[in-house]
Amino acid sequence: MFDAITTATALVTVSASIGRPTLTLYGYTAPSALVRVVGVGVTDTTTSDSTGYFYFDGIFTPVFTYPELCIESTDTEGLISQPTCIPPLPVQPVAFSVGPVYLSPTISFSENNVLRQDFAFASGATVPESEVNIYIAKEGAPRRISLVREALAYYVPVYKTRSDASGKYEFSLPTADAGVYRIFAGSRVGENPSAKSTTLTFSVRTAPYVLWEIILEFIRKYWMYLLIPFELLTILLLASLVLRRRRSRGRHFVS
Repeated sequence: MFDAITTATALVTVSASIGRPTLTLYGYTAPSALVRVVGVGVTDTTTSDSTGYFYFDGIFTPVFTYPELCIESTDTEGLISQPTCIPPLPVQPVAFSVGPVYLSPTISFSENNVLRQDFAFASGATVPESEVNIYIAKEGAPRRISLVREALAYYVPVYKTRSDASGKYEFSLPTADAGVYRIFAGSRVGENPSAKSTTLTFSVRTAPYVLWEIILEFIRKYWMYLLIPFELLTILLLASLVLRRRRSRGRHFVS
């Protein structure tokens, strides 16, 4: 028999045949990535090939059911994709085949905090030669996109790029306007969208703002030492007042 499960990332087909309760799971991610599937009582690992294809053959469960299974990959740079989860499968003594599952791109920034007009970029890895959609929201601006976990059809990408033959991609970060930005990516292979990547925060600041932050940080760290000159000044003022009073009393006594 055949059933279809529509997840938040793609159309995943589940096929089943009568037999020993095992699970075959396949999909795509960045090339040469370590792919891990975990669930209650279930864990397995494999490595994707040069096209990003991965395949789990015969994931075993001791009972006639599979719990929710989450798949994630670690690319060759050590970056981890956002977990993609498959709902629990029916309680039946059958062999399941699930796929294709398209894992999210990995993503990282060259810098998280930069000055306005400075250069910074984001990079990551996904399925080779695939379309990569970039989604950006500026905090405090009218929210044109949602940053909660939903189907990518509800997002509006800011711009697009493509991964190269090794699955790598990169793009310049917006630094023209100061502010705090939230950024994530999603890839598409044909009509199959991947899960969204991890959402990262990126700050663009002006030079006066950075200077003010440095001053505040200096005060926060060394405020005890900064009190010493004020304490010495207070002692000197008090000593001066005492001396003036003594001199005033001395003149009054002589007269």
